[in-house]
Amino acid sequence: MAAPARAPPAATTPDASTAPSTRAAVRVVVHVRPLLPAEAAAGASPAVAACARPPSVDCGGSRFSFDAVYGAGAGDPGALYAENVAPVVEGAFRGIHGAVLAYGATGSGKTHTMGVAATPAAGGVIPAALDDLCERADAARAAGASVSLSASCVEILGEDVRDLLAAGRPAVALRDGADGVEVAGATAVDVADRQALAALVAAAAAARATAATAANASSSRSHAVVSVDVRVATSLTTTRARLHLVDLAGSERAAVTQAAGARLREGAAINRGLLALGNVISALASRRPHVPYRDSKVTRLLADALGGRAATVLIACAAPARASAAETRATLRYASRARAVVNSPTVNADPVAAELGALRAENAALRGEVAALRAALADRVVVAAPPAPAAATVASTPPPPSPVASATAERYLAEAAASRARAAALVSAASGRAALGTPPAAPAFDHGPLAAGLGRAVLAPRAGNGGPATVRGGATKTLPRAVAGVGAAAWV
Repeated sequence: MAAPARAPPAATTPDASTAPSTRAAVRVVVHVRPLLPAEAAAGASPAVAACARPPSVDCGGSRFSFDAVYGAGAGDPGALYAENVAPVVEGAFRGIHGAVLAYGATGSGKTHTMGVAATPAAGGVIPAALDDLCERADAARAAGASVSLSASCVEILGEDVRDLLAAGRPAVALRDGADGVEVAGATAVDVADRQALAALVAAAAAARATAATAANASSSRSHAVVSVDVRVATSLTTTRARLHLVDLAGSERAAVTQAAGARLREGAAINRGLLALGNVISALASRRPHVPYRDSKVTRLLADALGGRAATVLIACAAPARASAAETRATLRYASRARAVVNSPTVNADPVAAELGALRAENAALRGEVAALRAALADRVVVAAPPAPAAATVASTPPPPSPVASATAERYLAEAAASRARAAALVSAASGRAALGTPPAAPAFDHGPLAAGLGRAVLAPRAGNGGPATVRGGATKTLPRAVAGVGAAAWV
């Protein structure tokens, strides 16, 4: 497959939201390879007819519908990546898991379609995906985000999971983690650029188990899985996603491959894994309550890609020669059934970072609202304040007062004059009393004993306008009314 043309990616900023997106069916596309030179030399005739609109493939009298078809006179294979895989890679930078699977019979062109060698000259999905990943990472960093890429490569040989990046391809285990099924113990390498990432994938491809059969001179004997973890951190949130690029081993018929011994056993193991994968697809397509993910290592590892939280693209690879019609028809039937599988792509964001990002976003929105209100208020004050009028040079004649206003003013003036007269009289009376030496009123007190001792009489006035008072020797004398009013007097 030729290297696909791709537009430069825009900077991707993850959404703070962690809500699942709309449920999406697995996208299934078909790539029909051209006749091989050996097939053409042998006079092989094509048994496959492809149609781009509507996307469908006719093989042996059976027609199957798909989301897109490439090759055999249908769509341009160079557009396969941009139209189908690029959205999955873009989703990884928003925190959505992704998976791209290539399925087909042995010799149908899966490894060529995926480009497992990871060399740009060879083309294929994986080299294009590596370029896209690194370009999007650079664009996100330029926009202020922190981006990290980490890659691992494993193969499933029979029912053994092996690390292709470690010397000797040691066996590793699958385990259930907080973020789905994980490969425990697999080598994960942080990569900084496209060259480092491509070197890892090329090393894994060289370590993958292959062997020659009658159907394929370089037949893959294992399922290869290239996984890239994408982590993007911004001021608003932190997302993480895993992208699986899967080259499934081809289904085999012993009569076609003429395998024997170890090759025959490998073919049987490959078919068992693909049968388990087909059973999972059938269970999901028919909405059965139980899905047998644990029947095989490959189905368990890809559980998130089929019926899970990932965005998934299945590329069915088909050989056009009439001699391969039976295998091609089985592949198309298998792939057509996968279109009924529905996933729920979900954004995987750090909940604490997401909440903090939401608060920061709300704070920024409130600050913007306050600034807008202040600007609007300032504009309103400027508009409402009219310019100061110029000073008048000619005195204007005031209008004459109304009769009611004149009467009210005269009444107020008369009342004010009367109040001033009363106040003046009170002041005058107070001044006269002060000139006569009028003492203040004193409380009644009996000074009889003290007066007897001193030989003098002290008048003790009683309440009322005058009254008797004690004098020397116990006699009493009635005080004059005026004296009683003074309040106190002493006679010697």
